[in-house]
Amino acid sequence: MGYKRILTRITVVFALLVLLLTFFSRTLVDMQLPQVSLAFIQSRVIAPEALSHGLVNPADTERIFAPVGGRITQIMEIGDITNAASVLFTLSVDVRTLYDQLDTAHHEQRVIALNIERAQSELGNAQRQLSLIREEPVITPAVPSINLLEFDLQLTANTNDMETVRESIQILESLYFMGLIPRQQVTDRENDLLRLIQARESVYQRREQAIEAYERALLNYDESVEAAARAHNTQIRNQQNLITQLGFQIRALLLDNERVESRMENLIERIDEGGVYQVRLETGTPSSRVVTHILSGLDIGSYVAEGTPVMTTAIRNNRFTIEAFFPQSQDFIRANQNVGITVGNTSLEGTVVRVIPQGGRLAVTVEVTSGELAGGEMAGVTVRDRSTNAPNAIPLSALRSHQTGYYILYVEAEEGRFGSRYYLQTIMVEPGRRDARSVAITARHGQTLPQSPIVVNSDRPVSEGDRVRLVEAP
Repeated sequence: MGYKRILTRITVVFALLVLLLTFFSRTLVDMQLPQVSLAFIQSRVIAPEALSHGLVNPADTERIFAPVGGRITQIMEIGDITNAASVLFTLSVDVRTLYDQLDTAHHEQRVIALNIERAQSELGNAQRQLSLIREEPVITPAVPSINLLEFDLQLTANTNDMETVRESIQILESLYFMGLIPRQQVTDRENDLLRLIQARESVYQRREQAIEAYERALLNYDESVEAAARAHNTQIRNQQNLITQLGFQIRALLLDNERVESRMENLIERIDEGGVYQVRLETGTPSSRVVTHILSGLDIGSYVAEGTPVMTTAIRNNRFTIEAFFPQSQDFIRANQNVGITVGNTSLEGTVVRVIPQGGRLAVTVEVTSGELAGGEMAGVTVRDRSTNAPNAIPLSALRSHQTGYYILYVEAEEGRFGSRYYLQTIMVEPGRRDARSVAITARHGQTLPQSPIVVNSDRPVSEGDRVRLVEAP
């Protein structure tokens, strides 16, 4: 009895030890599994909001170019206010260079004068040619005609001949019945009548063919008349277009001549002033401006080539633009949408004027009007859209993507002898409206969204079929 008791105790201890090792090994395996945190698909209020920032720039700017090449002897600074009389910058130009430019302008003026003379001569010729074309009659083919009299005469003669033959047949038949003439004479006369009938049918056919030919000729004639009229009108239009083109060319040449004359007057004035060239705002442009930018490295004594953009000025109308960039997923941003602007402690309201996709992001241009801005400030941009209730929404971190689209991972439990095991499954979804925390989803391909918990985060990459350990119980 003592031996059996000892054996029983040893068996129980061994069984307990096996169970302990089994649970311990399972615990060790579970500790190596990826940890995932979970959430449920549920109804949420989606309040789309996008945040970005951008530099404040004046809205109405104009670049000022160097009209001639020369050295700068005076130039405004950034922030200076200009008006119609302000000298933006002054250039010192070599007088010999100005004389060379004046000679070039004289040559250009002579070339323009020759081109104007040639164009005016071509215009006069074109106008005379147009008058001749209008006076010329439209050449059309002769009107087709038809003569049916010949056929009608043949038919009348044929009718008379047939009546004569029929009368002679009646007489010959009477003589034949009296036994005075043979049957052959009657037969010969009947054959003459048959030939006359055939001849009459032939005349009718030729008459119908003549009528059909006449009708075709009439159609061809009408088409020829229309074609001739179209060709004549086309000639007139082409000549009118040539006259219009020559008129435009002459006006453009006259404008070029005015430009060259103005340039020559300016050069003569610069020569008289010893090569000093003062650059002011163009006549007719808004004069109340501020200098916002000067070419980098430009200073007194610097040489600038003709056509170089020396500075940028902006109209002082309190209109500014901000260019901010947002993720392309923020598809609720649209033109004419109101946005919030924050510059330091100042809050303003602006309007989206342009949205342009650029390589996976949206370039959004915002316009704002404010007397508190000067340009150059860094501004925060907040775009909000109306709130909506989404019946199926998930945290943004739960939405995943690959080459075929968007998907979510959800957990399925598999019951075992020692508890549940959790595996991941995938379902493809279509994302909808989103905000900073949540996104609305719908199932793709007619599938149904799962009731099981979905994966929000994991401590390592996971995919469909992986066994995982839950950080938060479903």
